[in-house]
Formats: sequence, structure tokens, C-alpha cells
Amino acid sequence: VITKDDVCDLIKSIIGSNIFNFEECDSELLINLENRIKKELIMHDNLVFDLILNIKLLKCNLLANRSTIGIFAFIGASGSGKCKLTDILSQEFKIPKFSLNMGEYSDFNSLDRLIGPVLNNEGYYESTRFFKFLNKSSNSIIFLSDFDKCNKKVLDFFLEGFRTGKLFDGLGKKVSLSESLIIISVNAESKELNSIGFKNKMAGGNDFSYILEKRLPNEFLELIDHVFVFKSIDELDFEKI
Repeated sequence: VITKDDVCDLIKSIIGSNIFNFEECDSELLINLENRIKKELIMHDNLVFDLILNIKLLKCNLLANRSTIGIFAFIGASGSGKCKLTDILSQEFKIPKFSLNMGEYSDFNSLDRLIGPVLNNEGYYESTRFFKFLNKSSNSIIFLSDFDKCNKKVLDFFLEGFRTGKLFDGLGKKVSLSESLIIISVNAESKELNSIGFKNKMAGGNDFSYILEKRLPNEFLELIDHVFVFKSIDELDFEKI
């Protein structure tokens, strides 16, 4: 007789994880999460469905990226709810969130400000705010807004970190990203989203990765587990509300 445990063992041997390790408390948490997002982020029902599905995949370790918990990309106009959703995730899962506006790391010396120089002017080393957080909170959400606006050195720094699941500060001290959910955001105006959405509809698809292809290197796109699109509320949506 083939039992449930036999099936679990077979699946675990194939994918390296037990797909049936999703506990009831997790299911209840996801229901609460879904209800809260629908309440606070109006007219984003399709996004909520995709998000819950991908979180389930993350829980079962079924997504391709193994160096971190997962890497999500949020695309949408300013004020469409990207930052709000990361706050909700942090609160509902009860894990800390660290936010960086990558538009502030666009100049040549940005990497030093992020990882800390080897020695400061007084002759001693002090870890940056970012690395202090990572050392203290291994299980976390890292939200990198306006990710496409950062300096190339900073971009390469994160690319290597996302590939390996490790980041190194100015002195070469290592922190792990293996228990971090990475969320990058890219601003795209409604006109651009609507244009691509129309093309997708005509082609029978739902692919907004073209927006990222114009802004980020291909190496980054290969690491992203899922792209979430935040639509702006228009007059028709207000009528429905």
C-alpha cells in the first residue's frame, strides 16, 4: 500500500523539498493575508491571487531561486501600492523589513555608502545601517525601491549577492540572504503598462517582463521568481468602488 508519506518521500527526492509541509497555521495566515490585501489594496484581485500562489511555492521551496527565500519584482506607477504591500507582508508574517531607495545610490561613491569603506576618516570601521540590519535580522524582507536607478557598481553588488545568497561589507564580513525575501520595485507609468497590457491581451498572454528588460540586465531577469504588476485606479474603478 502506498501511503502519503511514501508520496512525500518521492517528491522530496525529486525536488529537494516536502511539498506537503504546508501547515494549517500557514493556510490560516495566508487567508488573513489575502483578506487584508484585498481590503487595503483596492482593485488588485489578480495580483493577490498571484502573490498567494507564489508565497505557497516559496513555502514549499518550489521556485527556481535557492540562494534567497525568493526574489519578486513589483512594477507600477508611483503610489500604486508597491510599498504598502511590502508593509502588509512584513506585518502579517511578523518579520522585519528594511527599505532602501535605490535612487539615492546612483552616484559613483554609492557602493561605499552602502557597504561601508574599509576604514573611515577616524581610522576605525563602523558597519552601515544596512549591514547592521542584516546581521541582526536574518529572516527579513528587503525592499529595494526604484531599483533600476542605482549605480552600476551597486547593481553588480546586488547581482552577485542574489546569485550566491551572500553579501559582503567593506571589510569582507559576510551576511547571508538565505532567509530573506527580496522585493525590487520599478516605476512604470499607467500609459506604459496599459500599452503592454493591450499587446499581451492581443497575444493571449500576460507578460510585463518587457518593462524590466528595458531597465535591468538580463542576468537580473533570470533571478526574478515572479513579476507583479500594480495598476493605477482609474475612473471606472472608482465607479465600481
